[in-house]
Amino acid sequence: MSAYEVVSDVTVDGNTISEFATQSIKDCRDKCNNNLSCAGFVWDSAAEKCSLKSDVCATKNQQGSILYVKLRQWSWSMLMLLGALLIAAIYFLVRYIKKMTTKGK
Repeated sequence: MSAYEVVSDVTVDGNTISEFATQSIKDCRDKCNNNLSCAGFVWDSAAEKCSLKSDVCATKNQQGSILYVKLRQWSWSMLMLLGALLIAAIYFLVRYIKKMTTKGK
């Protein structure tokens, strides 16, 4: 489950993935969590409407709207993959350096 930063009285122009009526912020959060393109969502409490957003940079003030910005988190599998790639890069760099230094001998 993703964590969110909450900004009150703010909305986002454009970048809408989908909009739907709901009485629950939890529905918004769950749908955003299950959508890799979702960067956050805007909850309009007066209209009971949720708007999933692919980008949350173009903000503007709007009374009654709440912007939830998804905080990206690294998973263990992503960190392990990054570590393996780093080890492989170091291995090939060391081999290349050895090859270049022994080439002239």
